[in-house]
Amino acid sequence: MRIFYKTIRQKYVRMFMARLRRKAKVQEAGTKQAKAEVPAGGKAKDVKVLTREQEAAQEPQEKGMEAGEGKARAHVMISGQVQGVFFRSALRSQAKLFGLNGWTMNTIEGNIEAVFEGDKDRVEKLVAFCWKGPPGALIRDVKVDWDKPKFDLTGFEIRA
Repeated sequence: MRIFYKTIRQKYVRMFMARLRRKAKVQEAGTKQAKAEVPAGGKAKDVKVLTREQEAAQEPQEKGMEAGEGKARAHVMISGQVQGVFFRSALRSQAKLFGLNGWTMNTIEGNIEAVFEGDKDRVEKLVAFCWKGPPGALIRDVKVDWDKPKFDLTGFEIRA
């Protein structure tokens, strides 16, 4: 009987791991969707493929935007039941997905403080996510202070 139970458990573990791998592939494909660029007079084999990150890096140059134009910085204070529910980890995942820089940390009062910097529309999307949060979070209030970007942040980190 124990051997039977062990094989069924292993079967479900394998199924679960396969589902996680498929989900990771779908997310990876979504974040690295490619845009093909064919040079004038080029052939199909001359196609240059850009990831979203490379495409986003080229956009300001193509549109003639000056540094800081279309960019924003948000200092956010999230209150409610937000600690112990992986809120900071969820913020980091969303920030990386949106290509934003910044940091997040717990406060002594039991809140979460965060700073997001990047494209204004993406920062707004992350602020909107703060109202939803991960499963298990109960958000009471989200206070946002908008600033001009300082460009002093690289990547997104969770501070102690």
